[in-house]
Amino acid sequence: MVIVRMCLGAILGLGLFLGGMLIEGNHVASVLQLTAFLLVAGTNLGFVCMAYPFSTQVRSWRLALGAKSSGRPELLVARHYFATMGVGFFVCGIAGVIVGLIHAMENLDKPDELGPGVAVAFISLLYGMMLQLFVAAPLGDAIAARIAGDKAPVQSGVAARSPNEGGTTLSTMPPDTNVIALHAKIGELVMQIDNHDKRSA
Repeated sequence: MVIVRMCLGAILGLGLFLGGMLIEGNHVASVLQLTAFLLVAGTNLGFVCMAYPFSTQVRSWRLALGAKSSGRPELLVARHYFATMGVGFFVCGIAGVIVGLIHAMENLDKPDELGPGVAVAFISLLYGMMLQLFVAAPLGDAIAARIAGDKAPVQSGVAARSPNEGGTTLSTMPPDTNVIALHAKIGELVMQIDNHDKRSA
């Protein structure tokens, strides 16, 4: 069901986007740029692979597409994975802008080569935005919806003890400490899931 919804949404969104371009007299081929795609998607792929084990990445995609979860902690890891991916797409898009503008500035004395450099710059940003909007954000939101439907309480770090027993929960931590504890717990969960996958193999 998630796959069908995403495909229909992508067809509708991209179709209207390309239709607007055609109405303005632009050509679809003008936004097809392999260099820009490699700068955004390729760089972000490497970034995500550095941040998460391969098994966690595969599991996150399966969960987003409807696979059964072993529990809420696994869903939290997947949600964080797609959030990281979305930020990466946008940042890599900005990096593509910088690369394109550098190329353009290097060829100020060659007017014929200015156009391609500027095109790479702006199309890279476009790709970053589109991949974030049509890939990372919808998949992350699909995970978030599953988390919202799970009513089980979440504990993090020393939150395994109740406040009455002297423990500290996320809800009682200061905001900055709350974020730090959440990121630390997510990293711990990623390692636990990866170790579990290795033992299962």
